[in-house]
Amino acid sequence: MGYPLSGRRAPGARPFTDVVTTLFPGFNQNQVEVFLMQLANSGTSALSVLVRYQEEFNSLNATLEAWRRAASGMTRRTRRGVADQLRRCWRRQTPRALDETGQLRGYRLDIVGARVSQLPLLPEQISFSHVTQLTLQGLHLSEMPDAFLARFNRLRMLNLGDNRLTSIPPGLSRLSTLRYLLLGRNRISLRQGGGETLSRLDHVEVLDLEHNPVEVLPDLSGMTRLRELRARNADIQAFDARLLRCPFLEFLDLRDNRLTQLPEGYFQMLRPDRLMLQGNPLTQELWQQVNALVEVPQAQWDGEHMLLAPVSAEQNRQRWLLHADASARPGRERAWGQLLEAPDSAQFIRLLGELTQTAEFQLTGADLDRRVWSMLEAALAHTELRAQLFELAAGPRGCQDTVANNFSALEVHFLLFRVRAQAAASSQPQQVLLAFARRLFRLDQVEQFARADMSARQQGGRGVDEVEVSLAYRLRLARELDLPGQPTRMFYETTARIDEHQYRAAAEAVRAAEASEALARFISTRDFWVEHLRTLHTTTFMRTEQRFEARLDTLMELWGEIPDNDMNQRLLALGNERTEALNALAFNLTQYALK
Repeated sequence: MGYPLSGRRAPGARPFTDVVTTLFPGFNQNQVEVFLMQLANSGTSALSVLVRYQEEFNSLNATLEAWRRAASGMTRRTRRGVADQLRRCWRRQTPRALDETGQLRGYRLDIVGARVSQLPLLPEQISFSHVTQLTLQGLHLSEMPDAFLARFNRLRMLNLGDNRLTSIPPGLSRLSTLRYLLLGRNRISLRQGGGETLSRLDHVEVLDLEHNPVEVLPDLSGMTRLRELRARNADIQAFDARLLRCPFLEFLDLRDNRLTQLPEGYFQMLRPDRLMLQGNPLTQELWQQVNALVEVPQAQWDGEHMLLAPVSAEQNRQRWLLHADASARPGRERAWGQLLEAPDSAQFIRLLGELTQTAEFQLTGADLDRRVWSMLEAALAHTELRAQLFELAAGPRGCQDTVANNFSALEVHFLLFRVRAQAAASSQPQQVLLAFARRLFRLDQVEQFARADMSARQQGGRGVDEVEVSLAYRLRLARELDLPGQPTRMFYETTARIDEHQYRAAAEAVRAAEASEALARFISTRDFWVEHLRTLHTTTFMRTEQRFEARLDTLMELWGEIPDNDMNQRLLALGNERTEALNALAFNLTQYALK
């Protein structure tokens, strides 16, 4: 960059437009005009402001150069790349972050995999307040210096995953606009502190602590707007019951920890299906309570199903390359290698190995092969989809047809990914989403009919294989009802003991339900559909949220003045009322969309 305000030439001799575009080449023409208009209305000399920006950029350059030179070898080269990214970000040349209405909210800075170990200490005069999303992932950071973080004072999303942090950065407490805080895959323990810093983040909605040695989840009741807490595989032995005070908490992932007990009040939380506890050494009595709440079929937990023979890594690879012709095989071999190297892919790869032992692989291998590779290639091309599929693949499973069930869930999720892409490219995105939602509804109704059948058999004293019955209904009705993501073969269909009359009754029950209010009720609770509604009706949802946030602020003013039990009840009631109001809004909007 040149120095338009270096003093070698009077800045007034150049149009201010040229000066602004030189400083901020990431600005489009409209942004330049808005910037100059704001300067004109500020009552401050435009020249003096531009001079300050030039001085700020000079200071940033000097700081980054000193930071780069302080390292050597490969680290110096890596720091040069990061310094260039920081410069581009300051000059508004990084991707833009848009709000729900498509308006510019700020800018993104994504630095991933650059192992710089330390970040530059940025002088106070340097500002990255235009950045609202910051990702510093896989940088080998053992600390987050306040002299860096404080310059990003308007962040809404901060991702510090895959680093070496051992504690919660104290500077986080000053980020009053932060909504999403991702700290997964570090070395953070909360036993010695850090909970106080987190509890002051009263606007954070999503907190990710997974794959850290957290040990204890402290009192996070100050995070009053927390909706989602991810703490999988975090060595957690206990969590503070006051966490349940968070009135808007909707999703709590505590899988693969060391919990043996649950705090009082746990079973009063709303939406128990959003509380994930698999992989904890809970007592049998607690597991029965948990499974009863989320309607988990007993067969998935009682361990009675036969185990699958292990598939070696080479067998797995060869089986999924079996149907590739000579031209496709090299590409698939490279893709398989990429899959092996992808973080957290082990359970997904294991599921693929187990899938080769299902009836569908043995009877219709070519068709299943096509579907698997379609999913695999999309997962390798899209980071977010890949992470979601890997997460789903880690779900509990036992016998061969439970493996088919798990793959069916992955396939539905993949189909949703494609449907979203189709909707984005369609002139009628709402109709695309509704059509898919109807298919999901039919699938859910088939499952409900199957569960009713199983319940009737159990009450009549007849034995029942729950997995086989569920799979048989879905397999037989998949084509007739256009069910998404279903297998075409199963091993043990005869063990399901379902006659043609029952299949006809199931299909008729599904069609009757689709013609009722149940369709809108179901669709209005699908996350992808609610996301669409929130985009389409942003102001309406915002007003509803603000009404409850105002009531929450009023309630929090009474903290310490009323008994804890009373406060807990009020917070829980407010959270439930908010959820009911949002659900009712989504339901009404869904009914209107279906007309």
